[in-house]
Amino acid sequence: MDYSNNKGDTVSRTDRVLAREVYRAYLDELSAITSYTYQRILTEQDLPAAAALFAEISMDEMDHFLHLGQLLQKWGVSPAVDTHLREKPIALLADRDSHVPVVVRRILSENARNERKAAANYRSLANATGDSAARSLFLELAHDEESHADAQEALARRLAQS
Repeated sequence: MDYSNNKGDTVSRTDRVLAREVYRAYLDELSAITSYTYQRILTEQDLPAAAALFAEISMDEMDHFLHLGQLLQKWGVSPAVDTHLREKPIALLADRDSHVPVVVRRILSENARNERKAAANYRSLANATGDSAARSLFLELAHDEESHADAQEALARRLAQS
């Protein structure tokens, strides 16, 4: 990563550490986009409510990815990523229909844990920055991630009751 700002000055060591953490969050958002998109595809025939939730969250994660990339660029850090994806084939069980709700509940639970971790990370980034616009962005992203976790936990509870 390039840590020089647009004026050619070197970013301070503290700012580099923060920028590195923001870059990691940026990559995590890209990973979330692909995961939620895959989960949408996986569930759209059997559990349209889950597919709709995954689609909505994926769009939010795309927005987060965009804003973090813009922030990195503003700080003079290149937000470049390698987007080459490897194929990872999966095999479905013969009795897939009986397992889909169980698998989706597990997915929702894992997603909710990851969203809460992301929210905690964004709150930590907000506390670490002196940039008020970045702080505002991080707090907004933390709120979004908590909302994503809440929505997925609620859907998991509904699936468990059905």
